[in-house]
Amino acid sequence: MSHTPRGRSSRKTFQPKAPGPSSKSFDAPTTLGAALTRLIAIRGLAQERGDAQLKELWSDVAGPKIAQRTVVMGIQRGVLQIAVVSSAMLGELVSYHKLRLIEELKTREPRLKLRDIKFRLRGDLAPPELKDP
Repeated sequence: MSHTPRGRSSRKTFQPKAPGPSSKSFDAPTTLGAALTRLIAIRGLAQERGDAQLKELWSDVAGPKIAQRTVVMGIQRGVLQIAVVSSAMLGELVSYHKLRLIEELKTREPRLKLRDIKFRLRGDLAPPELKDP
């Protein structure tokens, strides 16, 4: 380290700037639209609306017989998760309806980017009259 004639070091030390009119010590104002979008995301309202739309789409595509015996659980990585109330219905869906349902869902709602449907047995969701004997 070299010294200046006055005996000080030639290195500069970091001095933080005091907040002033040119520094950003506050968040910039947001638009009303941006604030509402953030509020909706925080409250989870968009997710609730999306879930309701997905359930309605499933009900339309599957039909009343299947829709009353299934519950939409959500979509994870392009795979629609469907709970099924009985093993008989599960077998029927996998064997006879799965491909048709996937194609119909892709046609009606391509934004879902649906890859597959996963059916899961959940007898606890069924009303007593729909459970297997």
